[in-house]
This record gives sequence, C-alpha cells and structure tokens, in this order.
Amino acid sequence: SGAIAVAPASLAFGNAVVGSSADLDLTVTNPGTGSLTVTGITSDDPQFWASPVSFSVPAGGNRAVTVTFAPSATGAQTGNLSIAHNAVGSPKVVPVAGAGTAPVFAVAPGVLAYGDVAIGSPAVLSFTVSNPGTASLDVASVTSNNGQFVPDISSFSVGPGGSQIVNITFTPSAEGLRSGTVTLVHTAPGSPSTVPVNGTGTSPGFALTPGGLNFGSVV
Repeated sequence: SGAIAVAPASLAFGNAVVGSSADLDLTVTNPGTGSLTVTGITSDDPQFWASPVSFSVPAGGNRAVTVTFAPSATGAQTGNLSIAHNAVGSPKVVPVAGAGTAPVFAVAPGVLAYGDVAIGSPAVLSFTVSNPGTASLDVASVTSNNGQFVPDISSFSVGPGGSQIVNITFTPSAEGLRSGTVTLVHTAPGSPSTVPVNGTGTSPGFALTPGGLNFGSVV
C-alpha cells in the first residue's frame, strides 16, 4: 500500500509585504509499495494555500507542491495545511507560518509656509518623510504643480524606521501670494500624499531720506 512522507515538516516564510506573495516548496514522497493518492490539500488560514491540491504519487516517487503565503495583515500569521490521502494516518498536517509587513508614510511638517521672499531670491524649506512601518517605503516621484516651488529630489527609498529630508526651493517670480502642492507617489497605503506650500513674493522697497532737500539761502 501507499505511504506518505512530507518534507520539510513545517514551512516558515519569514517576512512578506502585505499585498504581495511568497512561495515555498513542499515535497510529498511515497515510500510505500502501492500508489499514494492525495485527494485534497486545505488550509485553515486563507493567507496560505497549496497547488496542486490533488494528485497521485507512484511507489518510491515524489511530488512537489507549491505553498503560497499572501499576507493580508501585518504581524505574525500562522496556519495548518491538511493533506488528505489514502494512506494510513490521513490527514497529514503541515504547520505554516509567516509575517506580514507594510511600509507607513509619515511627513512633517505637513505644510511649508515661506512668508515674504524677495522676487528672484531663492528660499529653502524642508519636510521629512519617515517610515515607522515594517517594510521598505519606496517613493516613486516627488513633483510640484507650481514651478516656483522646486523639490531637490525626485525619488527615494526609506527603510523601516528611517527618514529622508526633502528640500523645496521657493523662488517667486512675481509679487503676491503664491501657493502650490508637492505630491509624493509611494508604496504605502494612502498614496499619493501631498504637502501644501505657500509664500509671498515681494519687491524691494525704495525710500528717500529725508523726504525733501532745503538748501536755504544761496548767494
């Protein structure tokens, strides 16, 4: 009759980013003298599944099964795969485990206000993008909808617990209040994120002191 052996006895996926997936292989071996028939492989946690779920293994043969972990939440995730078969000891249970990770986007300050800046004179303010999450944060683009506000970087990555300073240069081209939005497209939930920016262009004043000249009597 058929028999069943499974290797490894358990699967540990390690970290996987929420929304992505990771695969590991499980080998089902038949050390018996008859055919082994696997009639189904089920999981008690939908974040783990196997393929194929039914097959036959001849005596002395083996079959690779791909197990996928696709975390839907952060933190430790565990489950069990149950392999139903026609040999003694059905079902065979294989513990599975992994951890869901995700980046988090945080920015401070949330607004850049430059105040008064002379026309044609650049002024620089910055904000800091931090990642208090558990996976790498990738910022694909940093753009401004107003050419008077220019970022010094167009893309970057921030590891878990890390941060990146982004400098924005404001060079007013005319008098009056100027405003815009810096947009960051990234891999964390909530993308894209925006930072409002504003400043006032001013012209240099001209004053004559004193206001008049009195020469008095001149011969």
